[in-house]
Amino acid sequence: MATTPTTPTSDTAYPKVFFSVLERIAPRIIHNAEEEAALNQDEWTTIPPTAKAAEEPKFPAILSNINVPAQVVHNPAEEALLGSAWKRLDLAVEGLELTAIPAEPTEPPPE
Repeated sequence: MATTPTTPTSDTAYPKVFFSVLERIAPRIIHNAEEEAALNQDEWTTIPPTAKAAEEPKFPAILSNINVPAQVVHNPAEEALLGSAWKRLDLAVEGLELTAIPAEPTEPPPE
C-alpha cells in the first residue's frame, strides 16, 4: 500500500537538544517552538549550531604572514592565491569612519 509523503511541519522538527555555550550544564531537550523562543539565543545553541548570516568579506583587504611583509588584495581570487598561511589584518577602530582623499584639490589654493 503506497502512502503519500507528508511535508514536515514545524512541530515535526522537535524535540531538539540545546547546549549551553556559557556554562558547563546538562543539555536541555526542547519540545516545541514556545520553549525554544524562551531560550536566550546567545547562551544556547544546537549541534550543529544554528546558522547565522555570514558577513561578506570587504575588499581591498590587508593580509599578513609572519614570514613576509603584508600584502593588499583587491578581490577573493587574489586572496585565494596567497594560501592558508595568510590571515586578514584588521586595523579597524570601532566608530571610526574612513573616507577617500581626492586625488586633486577641489578648489585652488588662495593666492
